[in-house]
Amino acid sequence: MELKKINERATEERVRRFFKNDFKRWMLLSGTSLADLQSPSINDMPSSPSYGNSNEDKITINIDAKVVVAEVVRVVNSLETRQRKTITLHHLQGRDLTEVSEAIQRTNRQCHRILNKAYLAFAYGYQIESLLVYSDVAAV
Repeated sequence: MELKKINERATEERVRRFFKNDFKRWMLLSGTSLADLQSPSINDMPSSPSYGNSNEDKITINIDAKVVVAEVVRVVNSLETRQRKTITLHHLQGRDLTEVSEAIQRTNRQCHRILNKAYLAFAYGYQIESLLVYSDVAAV
């Protein structure tokens, strides 16, 4: 069985957009704060009784969001140390790349390279949806 070739640049961009847009929304929907990211807890028990579909829908969305946030934390924690630190500082703590570069004691260019490698590793490890872009498929 032959593996499909990955379009690395498009995959990096897809993961970058995921963190910039989707992940921020999932964080808001889950009610998770940045302080909670180290050890998110998933509790599928509603805190108040649900009456009607509207409450059930909200609870379901909240649970789904907590699952996504927990998966992101799991994958980020599985990355190589420098990649994990770079993604954590930049996307989970919201620091700009200059601050991240200083924190990891690398140049901005080296920081970009580390971040791009982290994006690829994240795309391979993330299990909820495919973030990989294959060469024969146009980037979305």
